[in-house]
Amino acid sequence: MYQAEEYAYGIIPNSYFKDKIDSLIPGKILLAAEGEGRNAVYAASKGWEVYCFDISAYGKTKALKLAAQTGVQLNYELTEMENLTYALASFDVVALIYTPLLHSKLIKYLKPGGRLIFEGFSKKQTVINQKDPFAGGPREASQLYNYAQMKEAFQDLTARESYETQVVLNEGIYHQGLSSLLRFYGTK
Repeated sequence: MYQAEEYAYGIIPNSYFKDKIDSLIPGKILLAAEGEGRNAVYAASKGWEVYCFDISAYGKTKALKLAAQTGVQLNYELTEMENLTYALASFDVVALIYTPLLHSKLIKYLKPGGRLIFEGFSKKQTVINQKDPFAGGPREASQLYNYAQMKEAFQDLTARESYETQVVLNEGIYHQGLSSLLRFYGTK
């Protein structure tokens, strides 16, 4: 999907991520499964020290290209979560935007008082995708969550926001149309 010249999810940051980042004082942020870098580049443009990782070499190449065009720097690792070597409690924010798994294990990288930003597709997306196959989101049930799973994954954080919602996405070519989403914003 990242091999195409066009950015799969566009170059504009995810709106939930943008809303949360814009309300915080810049610090050090970790973005998981960052793909082509739209959220990382936005955070860097707002003064954040950005660290991100993904398993796609194509995604990393496009993220670094977007960063260069924008005049910002990213610390982008090509790795899986299990191989991360960041110091524990070293990030002010950890962001999980449409990651294929909840990755609650990344909470250990948050400083005390640090924030977690999560947005992912809910299991209700399967119903939407049956009606509109171009709506977006994962097709595999293992990459979709319900509200209870999200709450359990982030139970060690103090929730500032925790809910399920439906929104119309307009993010590149793969996130178009009605989507059922889970959102969590919490503090360690």
